[in-house]
Amino acid sequence: RMLDMGFAEDINRIIKTLPEKRQNLLFSATMPQGIRKMAKQFLHNPAEISLALSKPAENVKQTAYSIKENEKVDFIQHFLKELPSYDKIVIFADTKATVKYISFRFQAAKYPAKSIHSDKDQKDRESILSDFKGGRVKILVATDIIARGIHIDDIDVVINYNVPGDAEDYVHRIGRTARAASKGEAVTLVAAQEQYKFYKIEQLIDTEVNFGTLPESLSSAKPYDREELKLGKGKPQHHKKRFSNKKRHGNKKGPKPRGMEGSSK
Repeated sequence: RMLDMGFAEDINRIIKTLPEKRQNLLFSATMPQGIRKMAKQFLHNPAEISLALSKPAENVKQTAYSIKENEKVDFIQHFLKELPSYDKIVIFADTKATVKYISFRFQAAKYPAKSIHSDKDQKDRESILSDFKGGRVKILVATDIIARGIHIDDIDVVINYNVPGDAEDYVHRIGRTARAASKGEAVTLVAAQEQYKFYKIEQLIDTEVNFGTLPESLSSAKPYDREELKLGKGKPQHHKKRFSNKKRHGNKKGPKPRGMEGSSK
């Protein structure tokens, strides 16, 4: 996430000023491609130590809902109305644009919500986190920029607006609640196109997450079927683009555009 925010250039600039012979140690919570590429560039025949990913705490109540993408905000607002009370809730979304959209919807509905993403400078992010910790802001909408490294002991609920693309990110996200031996709740909204990603998360954490029932005000969505997903149904398909060395237009051997047959133009 730090690399996504532009820190890769800063790290490269620092590395160039260091002695060629040096001792390097690299620590990372996960090893996505960007980190692996950096490791190969900066480390020389390194010894690698990998620790198993810790699973979610047992005192986190995990629930998921099969839901249509365009009804997720409506569901969250209904969910909050049904809660007896809450002090701190974090809503995670995949992109800055989605975070901004959710924040706008909640603020328009007069919810005490603010957002954090990489477009905000460090001073603004620190101010918003301070308001959240102090209870002046009850709902924090954020990208995975805060999925690691923040320690707030009394977050009641973590809501995954999107199923994270990396299964390990799910563990980090819901790890923001149920800290310091307290209880917490994690809710994940699973659209039809996200079901296979959530199935991979269940495999990683070795747990079948309970799926709840949508309120009557929302339309029914595609049911979550583990047997179908086990067979690979719903798995994203990667289509290769086909290229031709013949030009579609301007080539005497190629076909003319539709509607241009017989035209001299």
